[in-house]
Amino acid sequence: MKYLVLVAWLVAQLDAWMIEHNKMRMTQAHIERTANAITDAAIVAADPTELPLPGHTRTQTLEIMASVAWFESFYAKDVGQGKRRGDQGDSWCWMQVRVGRGSIIMVGADDYRFGMSETPGGWTGKMLVDDPLKCWKAGKRMLYKSIKECGDLSQYTTGRCQKGGNHEAFIRYNLAKDRFFNREPAGSLLP
Repeated sequence: MKYLVLVAWLVAQLDAWMIEHNKMRMTQAHIERTANAITDAAIVAADPTELPLPGHTRTQTLEIMASVAWFESFYAKDVGQGKRRGDQGDSWCWMQVRVGRGSIIMVGADDYRFGMSETPGGWTGKMLVDDPLKCWKAGKRMLYKSIKECGDLSQYTTGRCQKGGNHEAFIRYNLAKDRFFNREPAGSLLP
């Protein structure tokens, strides 16, 4: 596994966060599911055709993606299977991409737009669940646009920029920044 050290370290950090805040550990099945999901995220974050998040390295991009997905889905089995979705059933996959019954279309190297489910090239919610790399790409594009246009994750969490940020967006970003940034094991950084 190409990103084994970094992924294992991220999963251990999330488990430690859970112990601190929820007084419980992740089960072995949850650890394995989270590691598999974050490995897919690492593939997307390291993809040279995908831009890192504005002002961040590829490793920090992965750390933000992993943190956001942790809060959005907790890497729960039923979310990964598409059986449980947020926003009254409109948000799909680990990143809880809100496509409803429509689709998300990748535009250029750093943008996206929403379309109808039959839009050519669009990815439906089911497609995001069936192919986790699509989930991570769609979520990363949404994070990219939120940081580029708002300077934070408020557009990602609420659908619009919010002056002064958004509490949920602040928590997701600060988990990555405070727990992950510049603490990675030596030799584990993404290219």
